[in-house]
Amino acid sequence: MSDALKALFTLLETEEEDFAALLQRFGIDPAIDLQNCDLTNVDFGNLTTDTLNLVGASIGGANLTNVRCRRIIGAGEVFQVPHHGATPKARVSSSILDAVIMTVSKYQNADWTVDAIIRGFEDSTAPILAFYDSSVEQDVLTKRICTFFNDLSGPLSVGPDRPKFVWFYSKAHKSRFELVASSLEKNFFDLLRTDKTSDDIGVYPYLSNRAAASRIKESLEGPYDKMRAAFARRVGQEVQGSERGAVLLFSGYPPISKRLYQEIRGATNQRLKLIFLCSTRLEDEYNARSAEWKRQVVPAYAIGEPQASDKDIERLRKRVEMASRGTILFGVKFQQQLERFDGKPLQMLKKEVIDCLKVVASQMPMTKLNSDEIVL
Repeated sequence: MSDALKALFTLLETEEEDFAALLQRFGIDPAIDLQNCDLTNVDFGNLTTDTLNLVGASIGGANLTNVRCRRIIGAGEVFQVPHHGATPKARVSSSILDAVIMTVSKYQNADWTVDAIIRGFEDSTAPILAFYDSSVEQDVLTKRICTFFNDLSGPLSVGPDRPKFVWFYSKAHKSRFELVASSLEKNFFDLLRTDKTSDDIGVYPYLSNRAAASRIKESLEGPYDKMRAAFARRVGQEVQGSERGAVLLFSGYPPISKRLYQEIRGATNQRLKLIFLCSTRLEDEYNARSAEWKRQVVPAYAIGEPQASDKDIERLRKRVEMASRGTILFGVKFQQQLERFDGKPLQMLKKEVIDCLKVVASQMPMTKLNSDEIVL
């Protein structure tokens, strides 16, 4: 039995109530020796220390209101502590925790998504669907895909070693989504015809692509039934000329009906790959009605769920630190716990971090106190 453990047992048996004085008398280090202890309803009094480590400790009902320390460590057990001395970096509050939780929930791995799309292009001609969560993420994914498929040596020059590539980009899609062919086509064609947002997002060669996209858009005249054939013909004309076929990217556009896709396929004998980047507003519809979606909609399938890696853990750590203005950090032990999600669905990793942050929020005292750092 260690000296520290003996001291803890002696401390727990004493009747003296000054917790800080007891720690000092028995040589107990708050940065090390209070881990995994039962500190239920303990009044920490005017304890002053650089680090208070409560990892694994039971602290229900504990009073830390007058504690003075720079850092409290404990996965899921966090309290705001008044900082005495230098001005604290930020006030840890419910609003900051909410912002951090939102930041974690919106995190996506763009690298994984782009890699999956590229693998999908190499594997088959089946249309592919990927979701983005924010305007920034849409731009990142669009640029990355355009960079991969474009030959940057010249404006849309087509060689035997790469497919013909045309992209469409919009941030204007807000139409109501219905799993009906006529509604799908109306949404898609209306956005193509009326979209006023610029597709110049720093992708080269922008002007050549705009000319090809404009010719396709200008073919859409008359009633919707006639637009299907006109659109398919124009697409077929634009994508001719490459031994590797063609790729059409629709970033920010809704998916299309199966009958429109069949019309497009019938208008060209080229190997043709359609890629759709859609807002996560449609993801719930896809997940809730996937069987019906796959019968009616193209793309019928979305890329698989991203798998977490050590890069995701590090990126989440940085996001949490930035969103909390440096007041919420990943501890070494917590980061090690997250490593068990390597190779598992990214959603599981995000849930673990969010659950921890929610426990943090539930454990916070009602008083509005300042803290330099909270270490999970």
